[in-house]
Amino acid sequence: MSRSTHLNASSTLISNASTRPRLRARRSCNDETFAEASFYIGLIQWQQGNFESALATLRPLADDLKLTSVYNALGAIAVAASRSEKKNPAKAAALLTEGIGLLRKASESAPDDANIRFNYGATLFLSENYGEAAASSETPSPPARVTAMRIICWPRPSKFSKIRLPYRSTTRHANI
Repeated sequence: MSRSTHLNASSTLISNASTRPRLRARRSCNDETFAEASFYIGLIQWQQGNFESALATLRPLADDLKLTSVYNALGAIAVAASRSEKKNPAKAAALLTEGIGLLRKASESAPDDANIRFNYGATLFLSENYGEAAASSETPSPPARVTAMRIICWPRPSKFSKIRLPYRSTTRHANI
């Protein structure tokens, strides 16, 4: 066996050995675990400051899964990427617009989630859309059951409430 044949045979063995685990991983990985792993990989890339690769990892997940957590993360990454983009203002504006759209989808899907509402409001504030930012930060009205629970569990006045009332009014004026 000549030397070149030996090198070709060994390189074939090495390339087969390196692709074998990838093929095995593709076979054993179902869609749920792949999506979850891709989501966390995108978050790790975001934390490391690799905004483009994080966006490239999470965009297909947003199209396939349509989950509010993916929209929220993808919108936050797009906004962070737009804020870090200093050289190309057009690209920064496009990323900010994409982030607003994704966070709007997440906010419409989960209007009671405070984190999503905050991200959406902060993004609108960054885009200098102050009216919508203020409107998006308002909390939705609580359900009737929660209001009833607040009334039932409202603290009763203690015997010291009459004593504290004049003290509070004097300290309020003294602190002005």
